[in-house]
Amino acid sequence: MKTRRSGFTVTVMIIATALSKLLGMARQIMLAKRLGDGVFAVSFSTASKIPLSVFDILLSAAIVACFVPFYSDKLTKNDDGARRFSSSFFTLTIIVSSVIAVLGSVFSKTILSVCAPSLSEEAFALGTKLLSVMFPMIIFTGAAYVLVGILQSHGNFILPSLVSSISNIAVIIYLAVARNIESEKAMLTLAAIYVLSWAIQFFTLAVPIISKHLFPALTIKLRGKGLAPALKAAPSVIAGAWLLPACSLLITFFASFVSDRAVAAFDYSGTLWLIASGVLTYGVCNFILPSLSRTFSVGDDKEFSHQLVGAVFAALALSLPVAIGLYFLSDNIICMLYMRGNFGAELALICGKILGSLAFSVPFFCVFEVLSRGFFARKHPFPVVVASISGITVFAAAGAVSVFILNAGEIAIAVSYGMAHFTSAMVLFIFAVIKIKGFFCKQLGISIGVVALSGGVCLAATALLHGFFEKNAVNSSIFQNFIVCAIVFSGGCVVYLICIGILRKIAKTRSKEV
Repeated sequence: MKTRRSGFTVTVMIIATALSKLLGMARQIMLAKRLGDGVFAVSFSTASKIPLSVFDILLSAAIVACFVPFYSDKLTKNDDGARRFSSSFFTLTIIVSSVIAVLGSVFSKTILSVCAPSLSEEAFALGTKLLSVMFPMIIFTGAAYVLVGILQSHGNFILPSLVSSISNIAVIIYLAVARNIESEKAMLTLAAIYVLSWAIQFFTLAVPIISKHLFPALTIKLRGKGLAPALKAAPSVIAGAWLLPACSLLITFFASFVSDRAVAAFDYSGTLWLIASGVLTYGVCNFILPSLSRTFSVGDDKEFSHQLVGAVFAALALSLPVAIGLYFLSDNIICMLYMRGNFGAELALICGKILGSLAFSVPFFCVFEVLSRGFFARKHPFPVVVASISGITVFAAAGAVSVFILNAGEIAIAVSYGMAHFTSAMVLFIFAVIKIKGFFCKQLGISIGVVALSGGVCLAATALLHGFFEKNAVNSSIFQNFIVCAIVFSGGCVVYLICIGILRKIAKTRSKEV
């Protein structure tokens, strides 16, 4: 019964996350139609990416991976201790995020010159102004993350998965109402709306927490019991979460040397990649972290490794057919979603190539994120730090060679990005085998084998189905591209699921015989 309830919760979380991501996609589609790859698109995509990337590098993981395990641990012992800890942590988060927001706004020009040094003069000037407006969103983001941790620790996973839908709707309404956003004033207003959207997320999360009398109060007592150990773990946890935001900034950095169009193209393609991988990954990760933290706190190593192996299997099983679908259908997806208004055929082809090149990094990203939650739950983030830095180093080196020595374009940057995720996943997997007792087991081997064999069959089936359709997605209508995507992807998934079902049944039968 517990397993069924857990499965239901994960399913609902994935659906809720998918809804939020679909609304985020709708927002991106509207931006693409209105802005294309012009100076306003380049300025906004660059400026909107930097504040959240800085937040992810400096604070995000510390909040998620330090707050949740320590808060969950205190809940199992003493509710009052948990309340004092949450108040101290919440207050410190507000203080630190406010300092970062002020510094970011004041030094926006310097920050932009480091992150995107080769932007055109016009794009750089507008990007600096947009960045100054958007940095304060970090304050609401940090506060919202703490509230998400409180809700998840108390078993409420649905609202955190759904809350970004509300903020996305706010941006969508503005884009629908605004007649012309191709002006500096309109873009600054849009930047302010983005900040407001994070404020909406914070207040939405606050309502149920206040109603349950769990809202953390601001306090001047920041030396509460439990805060020091959490802060001691923070530096290594923060470094362990650098992979995605650091690679995101590196993409912008390298793309700016290719062209302004490349910056916009990576933003559009990267959004779809993140939606595809994030819906699957965070649905599993957000559910598994509190559970792993509780299991580790009671010292049940066998159950901990069992849960982690199950999470790895779920992440791989969900992500592999998506990666295969993205690879074969990237052009159709881009043209179906984006190609209208100021988003032309040439930009669509570039974005399609980028998305296809990014596709096979999805499973490695998923595995890395799941395993990192396992180490965070164990309060042992060092392996995640090593894996993250390894991936970033590989991307920086491969990207530099591609752009500065080989003079390669967008595809080489995308492939270098994939190499980063492959490296980080493999390094962390090796650490898990060595450090986590019971992780390297027969069930893990069977799970990986089932997914790998099923993925191979899915790859062949998807390639066969895709071969029946004309490859000219640019000249196809939205409906035609949709039909191609629906038939090819659903067909591949059906074959994949049948294969997984058969192989798992065979594995169970042989296990019983032994």
